[in-house]
Amino acid sequence: MTARQFVAIGLRLFAIWLCISALQIFGVTSALQEATASYGTSAPEWMGFAIVGVLVVVGFIVWAMSGPMARGLLSGLVKTQEVKLSVSDLVVVGCVLMGLWWLKESIVPFIVFWLEAFAMSSGGGQPAYAALSSSAKLNMFTHLLQIVIAMFFVARPYRIAQWVLRTEPLAAADMVDKE
Repeated sequence: MTARQFVAIGLRLFAIWLCISALQIFGVTSALQEATASYGTSAPEWMGFAIVGVLVVVGFIVWAMSGPMARGLLSGLVKTQEVKLSVSDLVVVGCVLMGLWWLKESIVPFIVFWLEAFAMSSGGGQPAYAALSSSAKLNMFTHLLQIVIAMFFVARPYRIAQWVLRTEPLAAADMVDKE
């Protein structure tokens, strides 16, 4: 299996996760509508359907384009016919897959906080961000930071691989032997 095939499989798994997360977000928006309806206000129904639709469409696009996307993400790899992967290839593939996993872990909580803020602000006449507590604001910020870092892992895996695989300085015992 080549590095591109590993990344393509990871992208397909990411697409499946997006579609499953769309169902979870739909459940969250339905619960928010029911919860806010008891207060006399409710979040608009189209918001849940729009988010679910976007996630499903993005999931299908990622699934369909997983081969070309893997080629694009790993375009700098040396083309070899061997089945074995070099250490740098494995680090690059690991960075891309870890970035996709981190995106998976941070996008849904960020959207849930955003939906909660939107639902709480619709009744109070205040901006959505102001309706959140300080801990919710901190959580939103950390999830946004995680999304940015994950995008760096996906977009710049070669820089990370160079940093991880840098040559290590000589140990003190090795330096004594050379003198």
